[in-house]
Amino acid sequence: SALALVALLLTPLWLGRRRSTARCLCSPRSSDVAAAISFYGASNLNSILSQSTQRGFSVRIPALQLLLGGQPNQVKDLPRLASPIFHVDLSDPPSWLIHENADP
Repeated sequence: SALALVALLLTPLWLGRRRSTARCLCSPRSSDVAAAISFYGASNLNSILSQSTQRGFSVRIPALQLLLGGQPNQVKDLPRLASPIFHVDLSDPPSWLIHENADP
């Protein structure tokens, strides 16, 4: 989940915010990121606690403390900066977010 969050955040950086023509020397195929898949990764850290179950609180509160240095209402700008949903535009590859049926 944390790795998926980092991948979604870094995908625009890997692409340079546009499609690159870079090629790997060992392969004739493009090294562009074609798509991103996130299994259970957070997409919006501003709203994550309002969408949490009791079990979710026990996991997400400590995780947010480690990631942001506080809770979203305490560290104002950081949740937005760390949320992939706020860094997506039409030049990014398609993203597929997969969650459990217990998520709202």
